[in-house]
Amino acid sequence: MFGLIVSIAWIAIPLGSLASGYLIEFAGLRTTIVSIAIAYLTATLSMILIPALREMERAESAITVSEPVA
Repeated sequence: MFGLIVSIAWIAIPLGSLASGYLIEFAGLRTTIVSIAIAYLTATLSMILIPALREMERAESAITVSEPVA
């Protein structure tokens, strides 16, 4: 499953570059940068605004260290 996700991410890299090139050509550089910044901001703020993501346990509290048995 992880390999599939990684391969899709690697396929998306050149497709994103191609799409951003077309967007720069049609909308201009400033509009493209602003639209990408808004997309990043939306993705970042979604982590705060979605209740299911806020209620997840932190990775530090999920890791438990047990003492070795002698």
